[in-house]
Amino acid sequence: MTSDGRLLVTSQARNAATFSRFTNVELTGGREQGDLRAAALAGITGRNNATSSHLCAITGDGHLLHSIGRPGSGLGAWAPLRDVEIAGQAGEGGDLVDVGCADDLHVGAVSGDGHVWYTSRDPSRPQRWLTFRDLESARNVGTFTRMSAAQIRSGLHFSGVTSNGQLWHTIRKDPTSPFGDVEDGPGHAGEIGTFQAVGIA
Repeated sequence: MTSDGRLLVTSQARNAATFSRFTNVELTGGREQGDLRAAALAGITGRNNATSSHLCAITGDGHLLHSIGRPGSGLGAWAPLRDVEIAGQAGEGGDLVDVGCADDLHVGAVSGDGHVWYTSRDPSRPQRWLTFRDLESARNVGTFTRMSAAQIRSGLHFSGVTSNGQLWHTIRKDPTSPFGDVEDGPGHAGEIGTFQAVGIA
């Protein structure tokens, strides 16, 4: 994402030394969306080991957009960005400010009031989305500002940073899984300072 809010994608083919030309994903829908706030990307491997990507972005007015495509294959390889909160019937997550996404497709988004919301595509109807759920409902850990997500062998992981600089993590094994402080307690990572952003893989 550029400083003026444009959403660009490039990729590097296997065993290649250079990257492909940047693709402006916003233009797949025929127009630029405006000043985007945040973006997240998750790679997926489908049939015959074909690789594609899920791309999520937050608009300047706090809406969640989604596209799927094959980076490096040109502009036509990306589907138009769709508003998840309108077209997907996920409901209103509020004024969203940050997003993390994982393959299959699972999305965690932070709203302006510091709550973390979760949605995913309806497995029976991939063009629709499940209603947003509040991931913090079991335990109030503070005001979230940043979010990251990853789907790995042990489960669906979400990690976030709160406004006081603490780093939090949860594994979504059930709807009540609480966030835990990554730095706090025996066996944890230890206190190192104030966090501003997070990535998880």
